[in-house]
Amino acid sequence: MNLLASLGCSYAQGYGIARPMPAEELSAWIQAWRPPILPRLSVHASPNLPKIQRQRFTRLYAAAEGSMPFPQRVMEADAERFCHLGQWLHGAGQFFYGNDPRYADFHRRHAQIHALARRAKVAADAGDHAEALSLVREAQVVNDALVDEVERIVRGEPSMAGGLSPQ
Repeated sequence: MNLLASLGCSYAQGYGIARPMPAEELSAWIQAWRPPILPRLSVHASPNLPKIQRQRFTRLYAAAEGSMPFPQRVMEADAERFCHLGQWLHGAGQFFYGNDPRYADFHRRHAQIHALARRAKVAADAGDHAEALSLVREAQVVNDALVDEVERIVRGEPSMAGGLSPQ
């Protein structure tokens, strides 16, 4: 399971999960099933995720200042699914932590980061680099809190903010 999750696979089947069963038993089995307890990896398949996520802001700051282009997919509506954090959230993160009450808020905060980055690009394209930088700084505050919480959940620690982030 760890290997599959490390490869970005969030779906699995086979005898390791359940033996074949009649269709009429499937609904009850689904309701009762819980993910297996597996040995914890440092970041379950993405040990560099926090570092990568924080480094992305170096590029966003430069783009907001106008010294380099924004990342290619910033303006795509589904960009959240393709960045490293999005892939983790929809893959290994969902598999290992999807039942944790804090996890649901990760997607909201991740979407907020991307929305702020899109707004920053619009501002930078319009020549308002001060506004673009302000939006990138706001996104970084959300990002840093989210990455800290991801690191806490992976280590099995309680939330610092009860699972909620500042708005």
